[in-house]
Amino acid sequence: MNPNAPVNWYVQGADWVLTATAYSAVGTLAVLKLVSVLVPLRASAREEGLGLDISQHGEEGYTRGEGAILVLPDVATPALAPVPAHAPQLEPEPEGGRA
Repeated sequence: MNPNAPVNWYVQGADWVLTATAYSAVGTLAVLKLVSVLVPLRASAREEGLGLDISQHGEEGYTRGEGAILVLPDVATPALAPVPAHAPQLEPEPEGGRA
């Protein structure tokens, strides 16, 4: 029996682990490069400044107090059309939504 046999198993195991790690890293980089050709992988500086919750799905994480931000549009909003006299008036909902 070879006295170095257990050492060989450890060396072979380490080789396989390093091979799998390298294969995964190269594959991941290839997929990221392919995706970056189609869509940007990073948000723009303006989107990061506003917060990705607003720029990506239009919601604020913090609406009051510290952390709340004021989002102004880039362009002036068009004037709203006057509301006809026969239009129903909506009542404001209580704070916190409907019960």
